[in-house]
Amino acid sequence: MFPLGYSGLRGDADRLHHVSRKRKDGPGLVGRNLKRLREAKKLSQEALGEASGINRTTIAKLERGHQADASVDAMVVPLAKGLGVRPSELLEVPGEALPLEPLIKAFLASPFAAVLKPPIQESELERLRSVPDAFWFGVKATPEVLAKIVEAYRSETKE
Repeated sequence: MFPLGYSGLRGDADRLHHVSRKRKDGPGLVGRNLKRLREAKKLSQEALGEASGINRTTIAKLERGHQADASVDAMVVPLAKGLGVRPSELLEVPGEALPLEPLIKAFLASPFAAVLKPPIQESELERLRSVPDAFWFGVKATPEVLAKIVEAYRSETKE
């Protein structure tokens, strides 16, 4: 379900580090997202600690925004794994998104969409719309890239 076969969480650590540095409210933002996601999944801090290998008191401090940037960066990947989410979800400003509709329209009119077999489905377009903003950091969003994401989604569902 992760973009581009997101199987190697550690492989994106450098990119995530740059995304978190780009945000003005790094630890506070991560902490608020952590608490929101943890509560949405009905996990206690203890349960998340066990799943992520991070101490409950550290999680509590992080949720209150009382951690240094460097330690927050080191915890994003294990916390995301413990929550079962993409690391970028801890770094996103809720409601902030890349305006993808013009790109999706260009993609649908391009030869890249025309050669997809079977033709692109509405559910695949919804998945494209749900790709988080942090995923696009440093990626030039083009119709060709969207075609590759659709192909990656398809190969994930076959496995």
